[in-house]
Amino acid sequence: NLNLAQAYLKVGKNSKARDCCDKALTFDGNNIKAYYRRGMANFADGEYETAKEDFQKVLEVEPQHKPAKDQIDKCIIKMAEKPKSDRELARKMMSGIGKQFVNLIFNVHLIEMQAGMVIMAAGMMALKDELAAIGDLSSSDSENNHRIRSCVTPPGLGLG
Repeated sequence: NLNLAQAYLKVGKNSKARDCCDKALTFDGNNIKAYYRRGMANFADGEYETAKEDFQKVLEVEPQHKPAKDQIDKCIIKMAEKPKSDRELARKMMSGIGKQFVNLIFNVHLIEMQAGMVIMAAGMMALKDELAAIGDLSSSDSENNHRIRSCVTPPGLGLG
């Protein structure tokens, strides 16, 4: 099982390598190769805390195991970097949210304005029909009336 675990580690199949090590540890709970290789699989998957625990188990059985000591140091470094990279990722994600929100609000407002113009246009009379309907006004008064009505926002659109 441990030779197979090593082969899986070399080809990046870390979960299969971990399974092989787990199986070996059920037979021998102090097998340093199984702990070390499982630690390597966990490290490769970014599970630095779990990997560190496996390497510490190696040191409990064999305190002078240099590769396990070196891997613990690497785990500590990676664990210190991870919160920084998590904060950086969160900062990048949040920076885009503000821009997206502004764009969303702008687009909603634009749609409301366009809807209001369609409603106004549907309710407006052609200028000549309006002149005929209000025949007692001069043409300059009726043109002003037409321009004023085209600028008024219908109630309920929230644009006024």
